[in-house]
Amino acid sequence: MRFNILGASLLAAILVACSDISSGVTVDVRVEGSGVNAPAKLEFADTTYVASLNMRGSGSFELNGGEGYGVLDYNGCRLPVYVGNDDFTISLLVNGSSMRPSFSGKGGKLNYYMSNTRRATPDYDLEEREYMTQLKKNLATAEQRLAEMNFDEKFSELERVRIRYDYLGTLPGYPVYHSMQTGHNDTLSDEYYKELYSLLQGDEKWLELREFRNALQVAVNRIALKGTNRTDTSAFLISQLEIIKHSITSPKVASYVASAMAVRYINDRGIDELSHYESLCNALISEQSDKVEYQNALAKWQKIAK
Repeated sequence: MRFNILGASLLAAILVACSDISSGVTVDVRVEGSGVNAPAKLEFADTTYVASLNMRGSGSFELNGGEGYGVLDYNGCRLPVYVGNDDFTISLLVNGSSMRPSFSGKGGKLNYYMSNTRRATPDYDLEEREYMTQLKKNLATAEQRLAEMNFDEKFSELERVRIRYDYLGTLPGYPVYHSMQTGHNDTLSDEYYKELYSLLQGDEKWLELREFRNALQVAVNRIALKGTNRTDTSAFLISQLEIIKHSITSPKVASYVASAMAVRYINDRGIDELSHYESLCNALISEQSDKVEYQNALAKWQKIAK
């Protein structure tokens, strides 16, 4: 009897554990009004899936589940999506170069939210303090809308990060757009730079977020502009790398940003001044995927130099 109870308990534990493992997610696509026999694509940070549509404009993606944030691309029309562990259907009513999406299925509510989430950016002609105040008010409104949706905490936690970087990631571009609209080159406050530095304090798991990756690069770029002549491009890259070294605490995040900055510089300027920044790059670029990107950029120019 004791054995039977133990066996039953073990079986129950196995069944519960198995129920927590995703058995895969199906994302169905239905297209109306296109007139174009184009495949649908689901693009994620590291992978792109392609689904052919049948004569009725229907197709399916069979995914592992948990792919996270991505983009559905159909004939150049792009739509943000999120793939968790629930099936859903995307229906597209296509009219020329535009499309109107609708969603159904268990994962439909979340993807309706994704397709109807747009950043509210204040006018760039506002003075710096007014711009930052209005930007944070808009961010708070977006966060409140997310809270009211009552999504599961795993998604909500990451979505709060995405929203933050989507909004505050506009700060590095503020001086340029403000100058274009007003003709003024205002001196930026210490509070402004404090906000930029705060963007650099991120967790490596946020690297899946395009908004996080973009904000890191433009924030480092803007901070470097404070004390470096951009026309001296080698010195400017070194300034960027020093900011990364001293301000980004996550080695994996630092590796990504350093590689992105170095590759951009090498692609634009070549490797004539490699000795000026090579040691910094070698110290910062620690992740294998980032090393590959960096080494490929170097190899291209080394081949040209021969």
